[in-house]
Amino acid sequence: MRRPSTETEEVSVVTPWLTAVGLVLASTLALVPALAPVRGADQVAVVYPPWWSAARAVAAAARTDRVVSLGAAPFVVVVRTSSADTLARLQAGGALAFLNPVVGACGQKRTS
Repeated sequence: MRRPSTETEEVSVVTPWLTAVGLVLASTLALVPALAPVRGADQVAVVYPPWWSAARAVAAAARTDRVVSLGAAPFVVVVRTSSADTLARLQAGGALAFLNPVVGACGQKRTS
């Protein structure tokens, strides 16, 4: 005969899930500052839509500023930020996000 479930048994099943979710959220929040572009830096890694080809991403970045290198992913391009409005122009050209170039260019291929 099976005994009825108690509140203690239900908590023990939920607790590991809450712990796992908490760890994932804490890890994600800890990484955000490391990924963010450095204010005032002369370079930024630009993330374009993943379905864009490398040629399309480089062309979009080159219309805005000088391409420094390519990231490991074909839709990540590191550009020189020569003016205050570079990020706005990159975003208008299709950029989805901006990363610290050290992180965004992991496995980079130099173009200059």
